[in-house]
Amino acid sequence: MKYHLKIVAGSEREKLYVEYLIIFLLYAGVTYGVFALLGFSTISHWDTYTQHYPMLVEFRQWLHALIQNPLHPQLWGFNYGLGADKFQMFTYYEIGDPLNYLSVLIPFKYLPTFFQLMVFLRLFLVGLSFILWISHYSVSNTSILIGTFIVLTSAFITYSVFEEPFFLNGLIVLPILIMSVNSVFISGNIRFFGIMVFLTLVSNFYLAYINLLGMIIYAVLAYVFHYRKVRFGRLFFKFVLGGITGALMAGIVVVPVVLALMNSPRMGQKFANGLFFYPLHQYLTLPMDFMGSGQMDPFSVALPAIPLAVISLIWCLTHFNQH
Repeated sequence: MKYHLKIVAGSEREKLYVEYLIIFLLYAGVTYGVFALLGFSTISHWDTYTQHYPMLVEFRQWLHALIQNPLHPQLWGFNYGLGADKFQMFTYYEIGDPLNYLSVLIPFKYLPTFFQLMVFLRLFLVGLSFILWISHYSVSNTSILIGTFIVLTSAFITYSVFEEPFFLNGLIVLPILIMSVNSVFISGNIRFFGIMVFLTLVSNFYLAYINLLGMIIYAVLAYVFHYRKVRFGRLFFKFVLGGITGALMAGIVVVPVVLALMNSPRMGQKFANGLFFYPLHQYLTLPMDFMGSGQMDPFSVALPAIPLAVISLIWCLTHFNQH
């Protein structure tokens, strides 16, 4: 199915967004809303509690100090082990997420509530970003909403909400990054693509390489199946130019993170602890991971493959005459 610049009537687009909002509120209320009803928090006791929330507290305090004394920002913190560069820490966790800057307006006693609400706002934006991308294809609103619901209910998304909220940022950026790739194929304009490379790198370097790898795979497949008539050399030059431009713009954030990673104790370890193959148990339990069993082991996998495969199979069977 080829991507195209689909023009959607305003009323149809508004109807799609309203329907998505209703579905999202119902889903979030029935699932995550139970925690609020029972008086529990969605802030887990793992990375969310030990890393993400404390860093938001630190970032909020840093912003307040920066507003009060903008000429002398506090760039070193002695509460990180024996001391560490705050800017490096914030570029990894906080700086690339615009929602974190709203914390400066929130009283400290309401910060846990704010943190949780921002997680669900990111979750909403994941679905909205997916809709913005997929609506450029020739599919019905019903199909778009079904696909969006599958994304929101996937095991990885659910895991991210509780354990690694900033993973959601990568899923917000990825569909729009793919849209920017399509804009290069269709119009040859690299500005949108360069901006999205910049935002991808700034949002989180840890997730950026995964998104960029997925983008490269998508670009190769799109060219092979749909855009082979376009001169390869011309396209390659445009992608390289846009990518370099975006990377240079993001350098102020990316370079400190790369330096921190290069000096991290993890960099001295063998990749995957020197393993070439996983233990047999990992392969034997892989089918259950594909069904979203949610089990956690040393090499855990969370894949929503079965729901996606079922939807894809039904779609293929109902449209076999068209393809």
